Amino acid sequence: MTTPPTGSVEEVDEQTLRHYFNIGQIEQRAQRGELIKAVQPGSEHPAPAAKGEPPGTVSHIVNYFESNRQLVAKAHEYVRPDGSLGASGRPDPKWLRVDNLILKLRRGKSKP
Repeated sequence: MTTPPTGSVEEVDEQTLRHYFNIGQIEQRAQRGELIKAVQPGSEHPAPAAKGEPPGTVSHIVNYFESNRQLVAKAHEYVRPDGSLGASGRPDPKWLRVDNLILKLRRGKSKP
């Protein structure tokens, strides 16, 4: 797997990460073929029953790469048996490169 680029790392909340993922049009760029979208090896497993998704739904992490295999983003998805996305119906970003800045999801409680 390609190693993440070096640069400054900033931990941010979900809302901030989703904002930059959306304005960067990451999913749309993948749909247009501008980015390569690939399931991260070893990340796929059945969705937890508590999430209320249909039986057969899988949870996995997807990586988005530029054509030079530079990692651009990582997101979580629930994929239903019919191929549609579960939960919000959109990828949930966890990591994003914006130029030389890496934005990653802050884990645990938010800082005051």
